[in-house]
Amino acid sequence: MDTPGAAVVGSSIVSFMPHIDQRRRESVMLALLMAEQSTAQAYKEGSVTDWFDYYRRQLQFYGWDALSAEQVHWPDEQRKNVRDKALAAIGQVAGERHVDAMRLAYAGLRGAPPTLLQFEHSAIECGSFRLLPCAPSGGSRVDMVLCHETLTAQSSTLGFLFDEQRKTRVRAELVRFNVRLFEQQHRAKVAKALAAQQSRQIREFRLEPST
Repeated sequence: MDTPGAAVVGSSIVSFMPHIDQRRRESVMLALLMAEQSTAQAYKEGSVTDWFDYYRRQLQFYGWDALSAEQVHWPDEQRKNVRDKALAAIGQVAGERHVDAMRLAYAGLRGAPPTLLQFEHSAIECGSFRLLPCAPSGGSRVDMVLCHETLTAQSSTLGFLFDEQRKTRVRAELVRFNVRLFEQQHRAKVAKALAAQQSRQIREFRLEPST
């Protein structure tokens, strides 16, 4: 596809730059949703305490690899809204094109209130959310920033994404997804496992042209 796109996937906002075709986008979203649900279940059962680390390892199983040594960022604690802190972390890890893609997704999500509400409910229930801007990386690979933010009790209210908060911790790193590997080894099983939830948990939405 030669146009950008975006979707809410569980408690994540995913943006796609142009030239990531629909099948690859679907594979990315299936892998992300499966990793999130596996992590949420393990966390609920008490078998893991670090949500981000376990989620990251689930993604590795499905074909995601870090591009360099793990980079974890905490933007400064000056008064910024949740959105801008996460964008700052994305910019540190991967540069402005990923930031621009996520800004476009924010604008589209704000213009789709039912999808925004679904995302906020999922994030509050999960206790965290992720921003995942994706870029084509040649062949069957996709580069993505994995930006994870833990919600505090203060921020766990509807409308949190655009509210001003203090002491919000953001963790971000750049990863690469081998789409072909996922499709060969995992996609059919993951799609079957998620069949009853895919239409509810994955919501694509329109993007407004950037000005």
